[in-house]
Amino acid sequence: MKWRLIRSGFLNGYTNMAIDEVMFIHKITQDVPSTLRLYGWDPPAISIGYFQKAEDIKFDKKIDIVRRMTGGGAILHDKELTFCLVAPIKNSVIPEKVFNSYNAICQAIVNGLTFLGINAQIRGKVKTSLSKNNQPFFCFSRPSSSDILFKGKKLVGSAQRRKNGILMHHGSILLDDQNLNGATSINAILQREIKFEEISNAIIQGFEKEFSIKLVPSDLTECETKLSRQLEKTKHLT
Repeated sequence: MKWRLIRSGFLNGYTNMAIDEVMFIHKITQDVPSTLRLYGWDPPAISIGYFQKAEDIKFDKKIDIVRRMTGGGAILHDKELTFCLVAPIKNSVIPEKVFNSYNAICQAIVNGLTFLGINAQIRGKVKTSLSKNNQPFFCFSRPSSSDILFKGKKLVGSAQRRKNGILMHHGSILLDDQNLNGATSINAILQREIKFEEISNAIIQGFEKEFSIKLVPSDLTECETKLSRQLEKTKHLT
């Protein structure tokens, strides 16, 4: 089975969120191939979860703020690798049940990390006395069953959105230390500065191994590119 692989490089937050939304829309309406997109952020930006309120952000630096289509907590996207997977969940290699789909996708990331010599684990189910409304605002400050940990510290956070049998799954892999309590990064673990291409290649191998697929380098279609440029204008929150 072949999936589309898109390496977008480093883009601003408005463009990144517009592209992901277009991939999701076109998978629903036009049945484009299942797609894994890998990208970074330039300049850094904060993405807030689908159900969060922009006015709740407390950040003392001027920075772009965008809204994701997926849920979860806000993320400061700076030195990291972000991935977006868009794929069907019916008659698919992606499990249909939410918990199982998270596990499978997170296992693909864990697989990729092993190619770098990193023995990471999925956190698994967590108990919390906090309601959803009382969770910390930022993703890397809140525990989730889908967290990927290294020695008890959060390395990868993720979130999903589902519609019409199609899944969008976002993941954020910290490459460098952002002074986040309870978190760690690839560079801190490896004690060196990892290249963006190196971590990208490892994650690609992890997905291919987990789902028995071949990721084929590709580009957005002309229609996707055109629509994403139109949607960029709707992504500004400030």
